Amino acid sequence: MHKTKLFAHILDLVSQATDIRPDVILSCSKCEDAVDARYILVYLLSQQGLYSSHISQLMGCSHRNINKMLSQFHSRAKGRRLLRINLEAVKNAMGTTME
Repeated sequence: MHKTKLFAHILDLVSQATDIRPDVILSCSKCEDAVDARYILVYLLSQQGLYSSHISQLMGCSHRNINKMLSQFHSRAKGRRLLRINLEAVKNAMGTTME
């Protein structure tokens, strides 16, 4: 799958799982649920093989922010049960749509 299509697909799945609009996920919103959705998006894009520099271009944010999200993902997920639930929902949806 092309990187731009992959990005759009995963963004849509994260949006559906978290019930947060894509424009809010990609915004600078500091609402915890939006931040969690952003972390999930970045983590899954990275797991699909996209480099942090490409993710930053697609999301319109700095390379540094992407690296920060990736390095803090597991500690954030450890303390946020809803993030873990949403991550699993997106992974399950990805498994059915990407096979």
